[in-house]
Amino acid sequence: MPLAKIDFMTILTTEQIAEFRDQLANYPDAFKALQVIADCEGDIEDAAMVIAIRVGQQPDTANALWLDSLAKKCRAVICQQEFRNDMVNGNFAALVEALINTKICHPLLVTPVLLYVFQQGVNKFCQSLDEVIENLSEK
Repeated sequence: MPLAKIDFMTILTTEQIAEFRDQLANYPDAFKALQVIADCEGDIEDAAMVIAIRVGQQPDTANALWLDSLAKKCRAVICQQEFRNDMVNGNFAALVEALINTKICHPLLVTPVLLYVFQQGVNKFCQSLDEVIENLSEK
């Protein structure tokens, strides 16, 4: 059963965190990230900053800007059609695995990135990349 779209800005409810834990139980880094999100009262952006600092990164911008920037680095993978369809339906397992394997960002940050993109709407998030691809194919 697909997960419901996140209701509030970048805040997950305890029920949503539990759903993601069930879905991503086979991914220890995702499970750890979800614990940090729970510890941050469901705030994805705050959790991403906490995780980034714990893994030795030094974000120097506001939480939302930093997480948005990190998500954009992962855009080429996230916006692949097969993953986009999964994400629209709230299925994250294949995409978590793909992003961990690409090593674009630290494995503990993959889950906050994906939840951030899901909250924004994956099709909206991918729109600028779609436009670039469309413009290139017209040339």
